[in-house]
Amino acid sequence: MNDEELFLEIGTYQYGKRLAVLCNTVDESFSDVTVNLPELYLDSIDEAFIDPMCKDCGLYQALIDNGVINEVIREKVPYNMRKYDLVKFDMNKLKEFDPKGYEDYLNEIGYDEDVSFNPSI
Repeated sequence: MNDEELFLEIGTYQYGKRLAVLCNTVDESFSDVTVNLPELYLDSIDEAFIDPMCKDCGLYQALIDNGVINEVIREKVPYNMRKYDLVKFDMNKLKEFDPKGYEDYLNEIGYDEDVSFNPSI
């Protein structure tokens, strides 16, 4: 990765209402962090599949190193001739990057508690 400052943005995929995480620079989109695979099961609202391009550019490892991704649940899950890692995000860390996106995501999925994220839901 270059030395340009990057920002994480939290959103919700329209289809399936799953966690969407994007990475942007000040001027443009840098990389999708997550990819929506609504046909594949997730256990919790803090889980998502990683876009392979995110791995290729080094962003994936940086998110792991900085604790934004706190667990790799499964590696190389096959889907449509590609392979995706299933991860668990630290939602409190994501909230630090995008408080409004975090609130909007929880509202969109119908989760009303915002005191502290509880991944057991």
